[in-house]
Formats: sequence, structure tokens, C-alpha cells
Amino acid sequence: MAKRNSKRVSDQFADRMLKQVRAAPALLKLEEIEEAERNFQSWSVARRSVLATLSKSGNELIDAIEKDRAIAVVFACLLDSIGDYLLYLQSIEKMVGAAQGRLLVALANRVDMDGVLAEAQAKNAARAPEAVA
Repeated sequence: MAKRNSKRVSDQFADRMLKQVRAAPALLKLEEIEEAERNFQSWSVARRSVLATLSKSGNELIDAIEKDRAIAVVFACLLDSIGDYLLYLQSIEKMVGAAQGRLLVALANRVDMDGVLAEAQAKNAARAPEAVA
């Protein structure tokens, strides 16, 4: 195995992680990817509801709920659905973390990993400066 120039992790640890990632099976099939995309799109109402709720001051929210039972029921329904949305986002966070870990281990196998990462950061910054910040 090539000696790494990176000081981010020890060679022994990196070799152990590389071995684990090499042995790891694919985590998703094409059908599961398509289903995940559909699921992501299905949460648009919950996402917009969260954003709309956050656009209200605390006082506005409390007053609306206190004054109108129908509004209170709508917000109670929203509370329930955003709980489900939160669980969904937590599962997405785990998938993103797994992908990030696999990529980091794969890149750590390169002798020039630090240079590759620096080049990628520069390209990302040039493409979408507001998204990188």
C-alpha cells in the first residue's frame, strides 16, 4: 500500500478503514435510490410548513393558536407531521454520513489526498460561492 502524505490519520488506521470499506457491499440498489428520491420529494409540504411556522414570531404563533381552535388543530397536525419529517431527516443524515465516510476513506488511499481535496474545494468555491460558505 502506498505511503500517504496526509497527516490526517495514521497509516495503520487508514489501512484498517480502507480494508473495511473495500469489503463493504453497496448500501443501495437503483430501485432504492429512486424510492429515496420520491420520498424526498414527498416531504415538500412538511418542509414548507416548517419554514412557514418559523416565519411567524412566537407571539403571532401563540395568538393564532389561542384565538382559533381550527388553527390550533392545523398546527397540532403539523406538529405530528414534522415529527415524522424529523425522523426522516435523521435517517437521511445517517445515509449522508455513510457516504461521507466512504468517500473520505477512498480518498485517504491516495498519496495526494490533500491536494485532491484542496483542488475540489477550489472548484466548489468557484462554482457556487454562496453554497460553500
